[in-house]
Amino acid sequence: MQQVTFSGVLSAARRIERFVLRTPLVFSDPLSEALGAPVHIKMENFQAGGSFKLRGAASRMLLLTDDEKRHGLITASSGNHARAVAIMARHLGLDVVVVMPDNAPAVKVEASRRLGAQVVLAGADYDRAEDHAHGMARARGRFYIHAFMDPVVIEGQGTVGLEIIQDLPGVEQVIVPAGGGGLICGVAVAIKAVAPGARIVGVQGVTSPAWYESWRAGRVVDPPVLPTLADGTAGGISQYTFDLARKWVDDFLLVSEEQIRHAVRFMVERHRIILEGAGALGVAAVLAGHPGIRKRPSAIVLSGQNIDHEKLLGIICEDVPHR
Repeated sequence: MQQVTFSGVLSAARRIERFVLRTPLVFSDPLSEALGAPVHIKMENFQAGGSFKLRGAASRMLLLTDDEKRHGLITASSGNHARAVAIMARHLGLDVVVVMPDNAPAVKVEASRRLGAQVVLAGADYDRAEDHAHGMARARGRFYIHAFMDPVVIEGQGTVGLEIIQDLPGVEQVIVPAGGGGLICGVAVAIKAVAPGARIVGVQGVTSPAWYESWRAGRVVDPPVLPTLADGTAGGISQYTFDLARKWVDDFLLVSEEQIRHAVRFMVERHRIILEGAGALGVAAVLAGHPGIRKRPSAIVLSGQNIDHEKLLGIICEDVPHR
């Protein structure tokens, strides 16, 4: 598989420009106070589709051949990648099937259906849904759009890092949610090309620690995946993205489910920003005072906002005394 490069990120930025938003990077006073150093937040929760995933989907789908388009598309996703592929399929007039885990958040399932995608629910988690989607791709002859194990997709996600380094050239630390690895690897390639001394730190939830465990083992391992509020980052990782991360990323950290919930609530209360669990992972690490987060000028990627309404309401209202 080809390498992910900074020139590829630059090409992706030009290619996807008219389909994606250049999202804000804004100073956060409460998070700066918590860290003891300036913190800016990259608001990919404002991206079309509610997450960064549109960047990678657009990067890949704008390079589809006529033959690939003719056969139709299929993908697997915990939700946000599915929605992004569905958005681009509608732009391009293409037929798409998206396979999601049985426990995918209802808000993500319904969003993909509204966009015209055929949604198939299969498997207890992302990895099982992906296996099912590959089987369907072979049986039906559809072209598979991978959520992260594709250099062109990763270069599209890398445009998040490109915008950060353009808007905040003095950044010394970038904190990124880590799921399949497409976002953190793409961001790392873009940031390190311009600021090689900047730290790139990935954050996962303790109930789905594949990056954390693999990083410390020095090889890809497959720990159990338990239910998590950060469903967008749940699942295993690939050898391809692990090898990329070994070259570009500095560390991976874990936060607890309660720390994730606190981060979601904190962002609503202090910033009036809605985040899904995965989107709040970097915030959770800063608020927890995690020792792996250094006190230096930082950017946190807020990767998405697509949380079920009932779940969000429960987080906001918990521990609130009755009046």
